[in-house]
Amino acid sequence: MNPRWLTLIALTVLGGCEYWYTVTVPTSDSTPPTAWATLYYDGGHQVAATSSGTSFSKNWTDPYKSFFIVGSGTDSGGTHRVDLSVSTGHFCTKGSVAKAIGPGLVVPLTEIQPGSPGSKVDNGLYGAKYYRFSDFSNPCGSGWTWVSTTAYITTRAEDFHGNVSTVSSTVRHSW
Repeated sequence: MNPRWLTLIALTVLGGCEYWYTVTVPTSDSTPPTAWATLYYDGGHQVAATSSGTSFSKNWTDPYKSFFIVGSGTDSGGTHRVDLSVSTGHFCTKGSVAKAIGPGLVVPLTEIQPGSPGSKVDNGLYGAKYYRFSDFSNPCGSGWTWVSTTAYITTRAEDFHGNVSTVSSTVRHSW
């Protein structure tokens, strides 16, 4: 089996839902959920950012080492939708001239939990993407030096009453 899927299965079974529980969607709710962006690597290490004020900007040294980016949302009244967007940008130089390529447009990975006021739902919801810097080929062109690649991560979480929160973070590799 592909090691990417083994890691994702392990995340799901062992750690993906350990803090989630069943709740009843309230008839009203004005508090936004908490959005999370988390990196899982090296068999379970993690770095997390939340919409309540934490973020990360991680330097990644080994372009051949993969990681999972997990976008999630938690809410005491249930999380209805999570969108995880990961776009990639590159930085190149040629002598004293520099150019940026991207970040490109992305279609978010969207997870939706059905429900309405009175429904029993999970308080959390997540989506995950596999990422490895070495999967990219040099985008800079002839004569240019590929300096760095950055993954721009955004998670958007929405509850069952339309309250929304977002969190953004980055992971960067210098070539």
